[in-house]
Amino acid sequence: MREATLSAPEADDLDPEDAKLVVLARAARSRTGASEGAAVRDTDGRTYT
Repeated sequence: MREATLSAPEADDLDPEDAKLVVLARAARSRTGASEGAAVRDTDGRTYT
């Protein structure tokens, strides 16, 4: 069976608000030196990294 691979989304291919989340997650990852990063937005529009 062939294993599925996931690729990182390019910010150019996303909705502008989603692209902001990608940028924030990458910045958090870079800032902390972690192998992964995350950013989320709540229902009020606040963003957390």
